[in-house]
Amino acid sequence: MYFDLKCENLLVNIQDPHRPVCKIGDLSLSKVKQQTLVSGGVRRTLPWMAPELLSEKSNMVIEKIDVYSFGIVMWELLTGNEPYLNIHCASIIGGIVNNILRPKLQHGEIPNGSH
Repeated sequence: MYFDLKCENLLVNIQDPHRPVCKIGDLSLSKVKQQTLVSGGVRRTLPWMAPELLSEKSNMVIEKIDVYSFGIVMWELLTGNEPYLNIHCASIIGGIVNNILRPKLQHGEIPNGSH
């Protein structure tokens, strides 16, 4: 598990623009185990944090937290925006935990598949 997947931690080599290579940097929070006990409060960047990391219901997390963060990264790459940029931290936490806050796509932001 990586625990801190976000665009700031992605390194992209575009020497060959048809085959860019992306690598993940800043492995300080990554974990090797499949299930990891998380304690000590918020350790990641808030907008990319999965509900499991923000909820007090469980201290055990699995690789799904990186899947959530990957989705936020894909949204960020698609829109060119930072998620929840003008929203207060407490509102972000409450919205993510209660499953009522997710980044939105505006009309015209979804690629139509033609190149």
